Amino acid sequence: MDRIKEFFKTKGFYIALYTGVAAFATLLLLYNYSDKKNEVRREHAIDLNQNAINTTEENTVAKKVDSDGVIKKNSNKVDSKNEIKDAKIEQKSTSNNNGDITKKDASANKQDVIDPTNCDDEEAIQKYLENNMTEEVKIVPSMNYDGGKYLHIPLIGEVILPYSMDTTVYYKTLDCYRCNPGMLIKGDEGTDIASCYEGIVEKIEDTKEHGTIVVVDMGNGYKATYGQLMNVTVKEKDAVTVGQNIGEIAPVSSYYSKEGNHLYFEVEKDGEPVNPNALFCE
Repeated sequence: MDRIKEFFKTKGFYIALYTGVAAFATLLLLYNYSDKKNEVRREHAIDLNQNAINTTEENTVAKKVDSDGVIKKNSNKVDSKNEIKDAKIEQKSTSNNNGDITKKDASANKQDVIDPTNCDDEEAIQKYLENNMTEEVKIVPSMNYDGGKYLHIPLIGEVILPYSMDTTVYYKTLDCYRCNPGMLIKGDEGTDIASCYEGIVEKIEDTKEHGTIVVVDMGNGYKATYGQLMNVTVKEKDAVTVGQNIGEIAPVSSYYSKEGNHLYFEVEKDGEPVNPNALFCE
């Protein structure tokens, strides 16, 4: 026991020194080992990512490369567009073919259809009526009024103020006497007004005295003017027929507040007023 104590007493310093160096070396080896291990892990992680990226790029390129080795941009989209384009072309071709067949059938049907007025074929008559129903009917006024034909009365009612160009008549609202180139026919607000003759609408205008007016050219210099209107159903350059509704009686203008609601009707020949009473049928 004394020898052991003597040994540690004389060699203790060296033992402690060697022990410390050994411990330090051990720690250094452990640190290097751990650092190396982490570095290996990082390298493996990078390799895995690179492989994934490379795989994605290879797949993308593989999709973009055709059988001839030519790279195409967005090959999937191009294929889709081509498919749609081919489908449209095919559809268009089909519709054209169908259209041609339809036209041929229609022409054949027209040849098969005989004059329905001279036959008892109900199917032929039905086809004839269907064809005529699809045709657009255009109204072409004769524009041949010459003053010798009767006019259709646009409104049946009491004449408030008659036509008078030879003598003056009294205007209650204006409180004066003056000539009247037209006539005032009494009527309720909203009453329909009919065209007196066929023609073309020349003008639609808002005036202070007669409110909204519609002027219809009947041909040969004859024109008819309808005043105190609302809810006009025609427009300028429209063709009108005899008896066609052209509007309704509107609330009376301030020029005729005492006379009451009415239609103002005037006929002129080459710009000169004509007595409309002489043109109405009895």
